[in-house]
Order: sequence, then structure tokens, then C-alpha cells
Amino acid sequence: MKSPSKRMPVCACGGQKFRTAGAGKSRSGKRTYAVVCLTCGNELDVSKTAYALCNYLATRAPSEAFLNLYQLER
Repeated sequence: MKSPSKRMPVCACGGQKFRTAGAGKSRSGKRTYAVVCLTCGNELDVSKTAYALCNYLATRAPSEAFLNLYQLER
């Protein structure tokens, strides 16, 4: 098994498959990004990079080279 990517979040259940839940602003004006674990349904706050990566993986079929770059599995 490959080691988890530094950019990709890992859920408490150990899952690494997510879908985007939404992006918005907090009361202080800071941007927030959230993803939902497909295994357990837990919602995680993530960085903009991790949110964009989850969105890309959910909407496109990534190549093997891309998956190797981020140390992900299909």
C-alpha cells in the first residue's frame, strides 16, 4: 500500500475517497472548504488545494501518472 499524500486528507475512518461538500466564507471573512468522506459521511475542513484536488478526482478520470504524482490509488 502506498503512503498517503501530504495534500490529500485522511478521514478518521482511514478513508481517502471524498466528494466536495461546499465552499464558503466564515463570519470572520475567511474562506472555508469542506469535503465529505464517501466511506463514513464525515465532513472535513480542508485547504483550497485539497478541495480542488478532490473536485478534480470526482469530475475527471485521472491518468496513472497523475495518481502516482499524488501517491493515490484508483
